[in-house]
Amino acid sequence: MALRSRLLTFFLLFIISCVLIAACNGTIRSASTHYDEPPRTNQQTRIIKHALGEVEVPLNPQRIVTINPVTLEAALALGTKPIGGSHWDWNQPYLQGKVDNVQDVGWIPHVNLEKVAALNPDFIIGSAYQQSIYNLLSQIAPTFLAEEPHQSNFNWEETFMHIAEGLDKTEIAAQVIANYHTRLEEFKQKRGDRREEIRVSVAALYQGDIGAYSRNSFPGSILENAGLSRPPSQIQQGRSSISKERLGDLDGDALFLINNLTDADSQKTLQQLRTDPLWAKLNVVQNDRVFEVGDYWLCCGPLAANAVIDDLFKYLVNTP
Repeated sequence: MALRSRLLTFFLLFIISCVLIAACNGTIRSASTHYDEPPRTNQQTRIIKHALGEVEVPLNPQRIVTINPVTLEAALALGTKPIGGSHWDWNQPYLQGKVDNVQDVGWIPHVNLEKVAALNPDFIIGSAYQQSIYNLLSQIAPTFLAEEPHQSNFNWEETFMHIAEGLDKTEIAAQVIANYHTRLEEFKQKRGDRREEIRVSVAALYQGDIGAYSRNSFPGSILENAGLSRPPSQIQQGRSSISKERLGDLDGDALFLINNLTDADSQKTLQQLRTDPLWAKLNVVQNDRVFEVGDYWLCCGPLAANAVIDDLFKYLVNTP
């Protein structure tokens, strides 16, 4: 009995010692963590609304990946340079000098999730139409999906502001938009009343197709903000394909023809247009008022919008 009693006492002392050592070690680790690496608190993240509900994102993300041209351009316009991004044409003039060292993570036909994960991002920004890969993206990093413009009333500014909310840069975004409208007001003043007297048509050549763009589109919204009139056929729909029989729908006092110089089919279509008798009959062609511009007229935010305004000054200010 005495031996059993001593063994039990020894066992109890051993257990108590282990508990005390563990407690001390935990205290030391806690103190060390508090000193060297402050534990994450609610101040280090914030909860914001996005297209799919709410998401908790870092307060000051350092490794951002944008997964479409809209979000890439918005981040750049806000003074944020992502470590990875997506764009259909990295050689756009308005991107030069802004996307150096930004890794291409793909976009069409799909975002390269392996490349995104390899960049070890702490924040991913996309758009609502990419919700099919949201769960996969969320496993890599907190993911914010921006709302898209309503096709019935296209407004790229709202989408830009929503992305700015995700980046916590709404004040900067407001200034960017204010500068955009200031430039438009300058255009209106320099163009004067003549801007309301001309009808401005917009069409794009892409993969053998001719598409007209109305008010409910990216270029249409800019022209409307600039106070320019549009042909009757370009009032309602966002984009509509134009057959050769309907080339008259493109007529106006000025036609901005969006031409993708790297697309062989577009160049073939352009050559066919130039030899088409119906094309030659258009007033805008006869008056030599067809202006070929880049596909930055199609998308996506303030950088492209200001490039469009540059063209408005170039072709419509101080001209008949």
